[in-house]
Amino acid sequence: MKLLTLTVLLAIVLLLIVTSDPSRVNGSKTHNTLSAETLGLLGEVSQKAKFIASIFAPANYAYNGLITPYSKSLKTIKAKVTLTDVKLAAEIAANYGSQELSTVQGYKLVKNFVNAAKATNCKVYFNSATKSAIVSFKGTQMNDPVDWANNLKTAFSSFQIGSSAYAVHTGFLSEYLVDRQNIFDTIKSLGLLNEIGFYGHSQGGSLSELAAVDYLGSGKRPETKATIKVVTFGQPRVGDANFAAKSNQVNPNFVRVITKWKELLGPRQDIVPISLPVGAGYRHAGLQLEVQCVNSDFINCHLMKGYSKSMNQ
Repeated sequence: MKLLTLTVLLAIVLLLIVTSDPSRVNGSKTHNTLSAETLGLLGEVSQKAKFIASIFAPANYAYNGLITPYSKSLKTIKAKVTLTDVKLAAEIAANYGSQELSTVQGYKLVKNFVNAAKATNCKVYFNSATKSAIVSFKGTQMNDPVDWANNLKTAFSSFQIGSSAYAVHTGFLSEYLVDRQNIFDTIKSLGLLNEIGFYGHSQGGSLSELAAVDYLGSGKRPETKATIKVVTFGQPRVGDANFAAKSNQVNPNFVRVITKWKELLGPRQDIVPISLPVGAGYRHAGLQLEVQCVNSDFINCHLMKGYSKSMNQ
């Protein structure tokens, strides 16, 4: 019954997205510097393709897709995201529902913002030894109608970041704004930091990207040389081409992990990262890191436990 319910909900999401108004799509020219396959962006090259390409070491321009084990691929990327970062992000995302989880690899849970009425939950971790913080957002709760209602708000809303406005997913923005000021205040209270990570799975990954771009581009960031890293798992697209370009501009240390697998009918991938389509104006940012899913079905290859299992094979 749960599988049937999820399948129906996914079908509704896709139907609403595909039939949404594409009139706000921003056109972009494809750069010939690298192919979409080389960038591993599923045939999608944004206006910042040259910028994304520059993050890769020149010797690795032949990079063309499925990577397993995923740890090898991190060596081909100039972004300051390590295997340890990805594993830490996966551990936090996989254990997000555990309120008892207060320490992960030296990090202490310092804030847990919960707003049940608005279906939001954001946690902030701090490592006093390394002067590092982590901001993590929950993914969609399957039994929460408010969460699903927010997911279905796929029209673009204008979001001011610094001096410019960007078109982003209305539902994701509404959830992020609930804790926006709490996040900024908490980070500021931790003093000067060496590193801040924004981590999340599925919807939580989209909120993580949104929060990182906002933090870096809004001018609210305290004077610090902290390295900002974003690691997400199975996240949907967040905004239009201009927002994706802004995301790439302000943060080169952004890795999106997705699962892929092969079936008799051809290659498959986690459907959630492509559920908000290019045809509706949505674009991805960041570096896409592909891992071989060991479950080989759409449900388990999207769940965080599926990502964890696939990365530990």
